[in-house]
Amino acid sequence: MPDSFRISVGVKKYETAFGDPTFVEPHSEFSNFKVQILLERESWGLFFKLFVGMYISFLLSYVCFFIHNQNIESRFSLSVGSLFAVIGNKYIVDSSLPESNSFTLVDTLHGLTLFFIFIIVACSVYALQLVKAEKIEKAISFDKRASLLLLMLHLILNAYFILEATIN
Repeated sequence: MPDSFRISVGVKKYETAFGDPTFVEPHSEFSNFKVQILLERESWGLFFKLFVGMYISFLLSYVCFFIHNQNIESRFSLSVGSLFAVIGNKYIVDSSLPESNSFTLVDTLHGLTLFFIFIIVACSVYALQLVKAEKIEKAISFDKRASLLLLMLHLILNAYFILEATIN
């Protein structure tokens, strides 16, 4: 849809007398003037500029699955750092966008990413429990399955919410 500008005039009918008791029937007609402005913009550059920090933070947290289970401090440090980075990114993005009372795409994507980082931390805790129970092979297998599942689910949900926002 290209940019356009349309002006139209017409008559608007109201089924009210606007409190005038002299009207027999509650009906009024007034002229109206309509202006329709359609704008199209390429917003993918702005989108990536706003969300690159959030996606990099998620990927940093995601890297935890490839750190050996016995280096649990590294796994938790990356995840906690990523958590704070996403929260910081949300505040920066919110300050650069207009105020909104509704739950926006920005809120949805940041909330989704925070939730997934929390799940990654929970997976690290579970893997640590497996290592402490001397089930190292099971912990490695769990990390592989969880990493694939979480990455695919995060990508699918991001694509869904972004496409939903661009269609509406």
